[in-house]
Amino acid sequence: MLPVPLLNKLTIEQIKYRREEILEEAGQQYYRYGEQNTVRDVVDTEFIPMAGSVDKYGPARYVPILPGLSRTWEIHLRDDSDQVPLDGLKIKWTTYADNAPPTHGEIKAGDITVTDRSTEIR
Repeated sequence: MLPVPLLNKLTIEQIKYRREEILEEAGQQYYRYGEQNTVRDVVDTEFIPMAGSVDKYGPARYVPILPGLSRTWEIHLRDDSDQVPLDGLKIKWTTYADNAPPTHGEIKAGDITVTDRSTEIR
């Protein structure tokens, strides 16, 4: 869960547009961000006159994250996040992996090292 004050305006507008829920915990608003490591394979393609071809997908399957590997997702934060008071802001997470029990954690936003990559040559 991400504290709403850290999110950029576009992310907040997308949350509103998709009618996703903003949660409140201990007086702080949070956005529950989630991802799944699943894929769906194309199992058939149907040609529809005047519309073209339409792919048909099979059931979702998990893509394993093997020991020693990792998975990363990007979340865009405010450009001026250095101006946001971080007192009491925490990022919280729950990770589910296969049949293992869920792993929970949290970190204070002020304890996160921030790297400015805007000046890097790409």
